[in-house]
Amino acid sequence: MASARMREKLSSREVPAWFEEEVLSLEGEEEVMADESWSVVGFTREGSAAEVAAEVACQLRQHGWTMVESGVAGSATGVKEGGRCQWLWLSCTAVGEEVSVVVQVSGAP
Repeated sequence: MASARMREKLSSREVPAWFEEEVLSLEGEEEVMADESWSVVGFTREGSAAEVAAEVACQLRQHGWTMVESGVAGSATGVKEGGRCQWLWLSCTAVGEEVSVVVQVSGAP
């Protein structure tokens, strides 16, 4: 059942409040997809992978995350004290003219 949910495109109205409060606002993002628990979330943006990774990392920092570069271009981990989610992994990969963004969080309800 979770795999079917991954293929389903979601509107921002369906994003759980806890995700937008603790992790990242998805308002205006394109092609948002998530597993049932919202522990894996993906969307696309235009731009280069490096630019998008920097933009998303900045947004995550605004939500209290400390981001650490992984040494792999477009990939980073994040840690946060308190809240439901205290660890995440961010991956931004160029796919044609767009960038595929995947955020994986631990501790999702």
